[in-house]
Amino acid sequence: MSTLVKIGDQLSVGAALLCGIHCFMTPIIFALLPSLKAYTILNSHNFHFWMLIAVLPTSLITLAMGCKKNQKNTFFIIGLVGLSILIFSTFWGHQLFGCKYEKYLTLLGSLIISFAHINNYLLCRKNKCNHIGFSC
Repeated sequence: MSTLVKIGDQLSVGAALLCGIHCFMTPIIFALLPSLKAYTILNSHNFHFWMLIAVLPTSLITLAMGCKKNQKNTFFIIGLVGLSILIFSTFWGHQLFGCKYEKYLTLLGSLIISFAHINNYLLCRKNKCNHIGFSC
């Protein structure tokens, strides 16, 4: 398995989970430490947009470089579903579902992306894949 795919999968899982953690922890942190409300960037729409910008290319590139030996794009498709949910949640979740359900939607997308990356990583490790280029 190439180092690029290994690091990409790990970065993508971390970034996707960071989105979910951010959504659930920010209100708790603001409730416990009201002085942090001054840092409204943590709770702004721009933060969600920039997190999406970090997750989107990393996930797409890493999942697209799935194992050549397997010729499977299952985890790529699962990752696309998770990314679609994150995109939808970022741009329309709050307006359509409100704050509470937007968070659940974001967490669902993050978990699906993480599931795809973890399984991509494990499958590649199992088959000792060497990624030279895109295989999906």
